[in-house]
Amino acid sequence: FNVNIVTESIETGYPQDNVRVYYALNTTQEKEYVNNEIFTEPIRIKIDKFSPVKTEIEFVRLFQGLNKLERRLVADDIIKKIGAPNINFSKMLSKKDVVYLHKNGAEIGSHTHSHPMLSNITDSELYFELTHSKKILEDLCGASIDIIAFPDGKYNKKVIEKSIELGYSHLLLTD
Repeated sequence: FNVNIVTESIETGYPQDNVRVYYALNTTQEKEYVNNEIFTEPIRIKIDKFSPVKTEIEFVRLFQGLNKLERRLVADDIIKKIGAPNINFSKMLSKKDVVYLHKNGAEIGSHTHSHPMLSNITDSELYFELTHSKKILEDLCGASIDIIAFPDGKYNKKVIEKSIELGYSHLLLTD
């Protein structure tokens, strides 16, 4: 079987930012998220308990337009303002778990380092996300990592070309 790993989660023990936000949205009693401090334009998103998909789409759109630092700031702010203080996420894979899986026949692939929308980030961020996760996994497994699964299935021509250029021969795509 194939496991595609967000390597930042190995380091932090936490799921990626969007999972943390979705959990907070699904558990809060708040009606909206407002932030006037992070950006020049205020962020205001209604939390619709009757149509959670609408709320999720709004946050996905917001996250797609942010860089890694901005996503982290917003995610941390959301957790602080509307999330339960004792969020109990599932245990994330550790370095030891990844090594165990690889040694026992699992096919290991990258799912980037921090799970950004690859088609919406700068060239330098794209390079970092693809190479850093690959290096972490190769160092852990002692083998070449040539599989990449694009976060949320989002990609464009540049993402495909850069992935191939950096040594990924199996690109897991969704349409």
